[in-house]
Amino acid sequence: MIFLRLEEIVEKIKQVSGLEEEEIRKMVKEKQRELYGLVSPEGAAHIVARELGIELVKKEFFKISDLKPGMNDVNLKARVSRIFLREFEKDGERKKVGNVFLVDETGEIRLTLWNEQIESFPAKEGEVVEITNAYTRKNIFGETELRIGNYGNIKIVEDDGSLPLGERAYIFSTINKTIPGKRYQIRAAILHIFNTNIFYEICPECGVIVKNSTCPTHGEIEPEHTMIVNAIIDDGYGNMRAVFFRDIAEKLFGKTSEELFKENINERIKNILGNEYIFYGRVRKNEMFQRKELIIDDFEEVDPEKEAEKLLKDFNSKVD
Repeated sequence: MIFLRLEEIVEKIKQVSGLEEEEIRKMVKEKQRELYGLVSPEGAAHIVARELGIELVKKEFFKISDLKPGMNDVNLKARVSRIFLREFEKDGERKKVGNVFLVDETGEIRLTLWNEQIESFPAKEGEVVEITNAYTRKNIFGETELRIGNYGNIKIVEDDGSLPLGERAYIFSTINKTIPGKRYQIRAAILHIFNTNIFYEICPECGVIVKNSTCPTHGEIEPEHTMIVNAIIDDGYGNMRAVFFRDIAEKLFGKTSEELFKENINERIKNILGNEYIFYGRVRKNEMFQRKELIIDDFEEVDPEKEAEKLLKDFNSKVD
């Protein structure tokens, strides 16, 4: 933060607003009286400038690749690439959580919104937003995540064409040819699902994984449950561990985490094993076990009719 002297603030207000110096100083003294003398002249001048819509200090904007967990006062300009919303019930009330994926020319980051924040989020997919006074934290995936606190703000800004469109490109590949750090489309069958450590307790307010029903931010809570599913997939060319997080895991099982927590999940696992899917995801290297993993972004069941149409189309293009 750059601290300005009173004379500098007054001069800046004068240049931008066109007001006379005497009038500005009068407004500053009036603001001090209004706040019972609890702020300095410089502080009162800052408030006057803000009320006049004058930006005294140019904001420092970060690139997504610069963001690390634990940062405060984060300002970011990015494009909304995808929005996912989920509803759940707590204490008889319907709640909402939203995951907004933002992109710039350096990468992608997840912005998590809750309840009223979702209702007030101004943008649609494809629009450019300016986010100010946000903060970052590490999420359950071990990745940096963006949050909007009490003083954060989001607004739509003009799209000058400098930001990428945010469309994810997946490389069609077989498992044996995948490289960590790239996104792939892989057709494979689920051979095995590990049925231990599937369910985790999370804080219903911030979504962080908790132990002993205690959240480091919100204290003692009534936890909810989320899912992290580890599976082995095979496409005939190789096999790989695939990881399904939260809503993607729920999609695989066809029920919410809370519903599955209350029933025998082993029966549902039996119904999934051997099924073939088209997986979309990012390959990363698990440093602890020195192996490749596919982090699933989404998946779809194999449609025999669509596959037949695709094969016929490919065949006809080669014949022509």
